[in-house]
Amino acid sequence: MSSIWKKGVCVRIGMVLMVVVLMVSILPIGLAETKTMYEYEWNLEVVDDSTYAGAESELRIGTDGISRMACSSNDGYDVTFGKRTSNGWEAELVKHYTCCVESVQMTLDSANTPHIVALDYGEWHFDYFTKVNGEWIEDTIDDNGGAKGFIDIDVDNNGIPNVVYNRFTDATGYYSTTQLNFARLINGEWVIEKVDIHVGIHDPISIRVDEKNRPHIAYGDSPSTKHGVGTVKYAVKDNGKWTVETVDENAYWFESPSVAIDSDNEPHIAYAGRNGEDDCIKYANRNNGEWEITILEMDGGFYEDTVALTIDSEDDPHILFNDYNGLRYSEREDGVWYFDYVYFKDTDWYFKSIELDSNDKPRLLYFDHKGHYLSYAWLESREAFQIEQTTVDDANEFEDESNSNDRLNVNDKENDIKGGDSKNNDIETESNQDVNSDETISWSSVLVILVMVIIGTIVTVILVLRK
Repeated sequence: MSSIWKKGVCVRIGMVLMVVVLMVSILPIGLAETKTMYEYEWNLEVVDDSTYAGAESELRIGTDGISRMACSSNDGYDVTFGKRTSNGWEAELVKHYTCCVESVQMTLDSANTPHIVALDYGEWHFDYFTKVNGEWIEDTIDDNGGAKGFIDIDVDNNGIPNVVYNRFTDATGYYSTTQLNFARLINGEWVIEKVDIHVGIHDPISIRVDEKNRPHIAYGDSPSTKHGVGTVKYAVKDNGKWTVETVDENAYWFESPSVAIDSDNEPHIAYAGRNGEDDCIKYANRNNGEWEITILEMDGGFYEDTVALTIDSEDDPHILFNDYNGLRYSEREDGVWYFDYVYFKDTDWYFKSIELDSNDKPRLLYFDHKGHYLSYAWLESREAFQIEQTTVDDANEFEDESNSNDRLNVNDKENDIKGGDSKNNDIETESNQDVNSDETISWSSVLVILVMVIIGTIVTVILVLRK
């Protein structure tokens, strides 16, 4: 009985050891986390490679699904309208200027009629263009002089143009006091009203009109003369009254705000911001009447120039911006932000524009300042793939990096035309290595489990056989 009892004890001890070994060995599996990432494939094409073509530009998608754009061209002396067809872009001259033109912006009404605004740099006033019976007609929005800087346009549900622009109240350089004006075309006359007095005439401004025909404006204010620091402000007109709010006092001095409106007629704003002494991209949205600010990206360097924002059918934001490495696209899905390089090149990407088609796929228009050409891009595909982390450290590291999906897929056509950087291939290789590394971690965990089970079995057998 004693021998049997001892053997029974040994069996029990061995079984306990096996359970402990199995629990320890499967612990990494309990900590494993699988995350969805996306691999993006972009198609890129050069629209116009003449000097400074598209330095000021805007993209819109019509109700027919066709992309249209307005831009400066011919060294900045022309305003050009373009429509993309099966044979490429069809361009037509809107106006030739004797002095240069700036801040070309465009929108489309429900009949896909273009409405274009531009700054006549020589006369210091803003011009408006639209097409009637196949002919371009022109009007001056504000001919009182002092018009300077940026302008933007949208149309309301009745097809009436709503315009926001800056005018000097004094001229003292970059920190000039500026009057932000709003104008509507009523019965052939421009009705102009003051929205705010602010500082920083060189800051882009943005306007969108919601389903209630309320104009929403995002703009920059630079009351501090401290280089690099600015403020993002927001204005809305409701029941005949303008309300002005401060969104963020810790923005980059060239804030470049872009506003978009969701299905609840609530504003969303993306802009160049600050986080301490670091530059970053920020996204702001309203929640119960308060602005919630999210810091999206901090490690890419240069964020000046325009930031472009649009909202999809699920009320999720899509943002286009640039850093030192290239042109970046970001989207939010189920509360998670994903990033991708549309094009990798060390350059300045001016006057970016982003629109979504009926399937929420982005189309982009951007100007390469160093290459001096206007390009158009669209998302060909977005494929999901899974990444599994199997240790505590790996899981934490993945959580930190889950908002930096920088898998690059660039159409070789753009590189052939404009000599794209060879670093594209390097980044793609590194991304693939990262995925392979994650797969190696997963197989290693399986191997560890098998080894531990074998060791537990051997220990149990030894204990059973001992007397």
